[in-house]
Amino acid sequence: MPKISVIIPAFNSALFVGRAIRSVLDQTFPDLELIVVDDGSTDETAQIVRSYSDPRVIYIYQRNQGPNAARNNGIRRTRGELLAFLDSDDWWLPRKLEAQLDRLESIPEAGLVYCSAQKVDGCGRLLKLRSARIEGEVLNPLLINNDIVAGPSSVIVRRRVFDQVGLFDESLWRAEDWEMWLRIAAEFPVVAVKDPLVCVTYRPDSHGKDIAALRDDSLAMLQKAFTSYASHKVHLRPKALAGVHFIAGVRYGTLGALRDSRREFFESLRLEPTHLSAYWRLALASLGPAVNGWGRRAKEVIRLRVVRWRAGREGGTGA
Repeated sequence: MPKISVIIPAFNSALFVGRAIRSVLDQTFPDLELIVVDDGSTDETAQIVRSYSDPRVIYIYQRNQGPNAARNNGIRRTRGELLAFLDSDDWWLPRKLEAQLDRLESIPEAGLVYCSAQKVDGCGRLLKLRSARIEGEVLNPLLINNDIVAGPSSVIVRRRVFDQVGLFDESLWRAEDWEMWLRIAAEFPVVAVKDPLVCVTYRPDSHGKDIAALRDDSLAMLQKAFTSYASHKVHLRPKALAGVHFIAGVRYGTLGALRDSRREFFESLRLEPTHLSAYWRLALASLGPAVNGWGRRAKEVIRLRVVRWRAGREGGTGA
């Protein structure tokens, strides 16, 4: 029986899924099985997955039901005591599973381990490093912001955790990973590996770019949390909801939709009047596109310099 079961949900992923599969098979920890759940693809995803002769690779097809249904289908078919997830357009560095397993086994009570990540473009070029910052009892900070960086591609979860908290919510198509991490954090400690061992591909066409839908799903998910397993944290509700509107405001501003951006910052400040960054962002959004364009360009120059400096220290993407 394999120690770790890896689940890749795939939908029309022919351009990327081969790279994801290779990154799993190249892991320094070999005691694994890989289950690719094809969520109703109409491209060559099936042919690519089936081209791998490694007996650890298992292909499953289902009609299109969304990423959570695919992950849950994969979970039900796994045999490992630990479950890892990888989105089909992301990939791992070779020591990812080994390093996380060592960390998880050092803290038996932990339910989930995640790691730092490298955000890359479609050609594998480094855009940003995202550090794993929170550990331990993390429900409070996790209600305020989804700080499990890189989403499902970053985590390993003990099977017994899903037995206790349930599977992914198949009614959600956005913020679905955040909702799961919150349920886990309400019951178990979380641990982190500081090394950036997962590469997350930035894709402008991903459904996460639907700002209003992501905002609404996040708000609904948090409202549900504060009336159930996080009801004892209700004092954090205004700050948590304000954070969702703030992020939506930033994303609208990046697209140049300044009226929508201002609306989100106003709502954020209504809920959390002490959020100083929201005042600054609101001022920028009120000054018009010229100032915003200059600000974005200056910020991008600074960001790229920092990314290059950090990449030089940490060895690049390893792509």
